[in-house]
Amino acid sequence: MLLMLIAAALQTVPTEAQQLEPLACTAQPNFVTRERFPFEGAAFRFSGTVTADSLQPEDFTPFASVALLQQGRPEELSAVLSVQPSTQRRYDVTLRRLINNELRERTIIGRVPTGSVPFEIEITPDRMIVFRLGEVVRRVPLGDFQPDAIVLGCASGSFQFDNLVFAGRS
Repeated sequence: MLLMLIAAALQTVPTEAQQLEPLACTAQPNFVTRERFPFEGAAFRFSGTVTADSLQPEDFTPFASVALLQQGRPEELSAVLSVQPSTQRRYDVTLRRLINNELRERTIIGRVPTGSVPFEIEITPDRMIVFRLGEVVRRVPLGDFQPDAIVLGCASGSFQFDNLVFAGRS
């Protein structure tokens, strides 16, 4: 009984920010690579920086993505930094929603210069998802979406995810 009370008390206490190991993401041309980080809790903040090391455009546009995933459904909401061949000095920032790996929504929400781009995903206590990529900010209501994993990914190139920090409630 005492263990149950302690566990319940810990679930309402903010956890310390966790520094995660950097992630090198490499995908051959026309392929996607993804790394999944499961989590528990309703409100959190995940941040870092992403930098393109090399780009290999063929049929797929090179991109790096930061996503929230509801594994049991599966539904994904992601912010994607893509580099178009004609605009290699900037990333297009696109918000995408996938359900069962099928693209359901896609909206370009801004542009940021290439280089090292700071990013952050936050789920607020009022059930909003806030994506921040460079100077681009977009708020999206959670609705019935219940994410339980963060997914970092890339396509057609090599990208480095650094300064990764997860801070939340468990």
